[in-house]
Amino acid sequence: MEVSEVTRLAQWFTDNSSEVRSDYQELIKVLDHNARQTQKLPFSEHVAQLSRSLINMPTKELSLLQYRVLESLHVDSFIGKKGSDWVYHLVRDTSFDPSTLLEKIQSTLNYLEDAERLLRDFSSVASEIGFKEPVVEEDEASYIVNVIFKDDASIRNVVEWKDTAKDWDLIIGSVAGLVDEKPEEVKVIGASNGSIVLTLAATYSVVKLLAMISKNVASIANDYLDFRIKLHALEQSKFMTATMKKELIKQEESLRKESKEQVLKEVKEAVPNAAPEALTKFDKGLDNFIDFGEKGGGVDFVSPPELDENHEDYDPDMAQQFEDVRNLIIEYQSEVQRAKLLTDQSDESDSDEQVEE
Repeated sequence: MEVSEVTRLAQWFTDNSSEVRSDYQELIKVLDHNARQTQKLPFSEHVAQLSRSLINMPTKELSLLQYRVLESLHVDSFIGKKGSDWVYHLVRDTSFDPSTLLEKIQSTLNYLEDAERLLRDFSSVASEIGFKEPVVEEDEASYIVNVIFKDDASIRNVVEWKDTAKDWDLIIGSVAGLVDEKPEEVKVIGASNGSIVLTLAATYSVVKLLAMISKNVASIANDYLDFRIKLHALEQSKFMTATMKKELIKQEESLRKESKEQVLKEVKEAVPNAAPEALTKFDKGLDNFIDFGEKGGGVDFVSPPELDENHEDYDPDMAQQFEDVRNLIIEYQSEVQRAKLLTDQSDESDSDEQVEE
């Protein structure tokens, strides 16, 4: 995990959870009264206020890596729209039992307070040991992208490191070339171990195009994963013949080819003036990108913030650029979430098989 992702998340959490935690505390006061007293107080307005505060949290600004941190802290379901749904379902299911409702609401607040404390402590320690945010040149309007090398796309030795560097030189170089930029304009501003995360800074044109392509590549990887899950299920059913398997793999390869052609079509529409040689290079880079996604690798975009239109330096063109990138990132994240659901489905299927054995 890139340290800067966590420190930015800590600041985001501090800035955006205080009102939510205050609303939780107000609701808890009423629920505590109702759990102790015969004369009950209404609390629907407190629930509505808490829901509004949760929905107003700018969760679109969070990257997938930051969501993973929130998942590890067990608070991802308690913020934003998911948090609002959680509260309404909880109230609906337990409103007849004030004590149980109070206990669960208090537990949720405890999780949020613990998360805020742990993130704050992490930032303090990072600051004490001299960590500083990656620096991007002032004259560059840069967007942050994390490339995640994990699962079969992990880097385990120097040979894989060398091969991966070649692959990503082609991927980034081919995308940059489509918008007439040089690959060296995409800066490496950070790296971390674990699954290995490489942090890049790129221009609006490159990131917008990369986000669009990433969404399509994630969709192709999901189709591949879905096919493999279904193929595995058929193999386990013992009805699979060699001929059937060969035909299914042939169908999957055909679907993959059609999906790649669709990506190329969308890219040509997005960059109608791209040079023929740039498109030829991108065709090769796209193969590497698809292979990277199917192996489990991924990219993660740090969403640009929403600009305050009342600020004296407000730039409507920049605000629109930010909005365009945010929307593409959201579409990409939806595909990544679909992959998570497919993976969970596969894990459940494997668990069921082990139980039957």
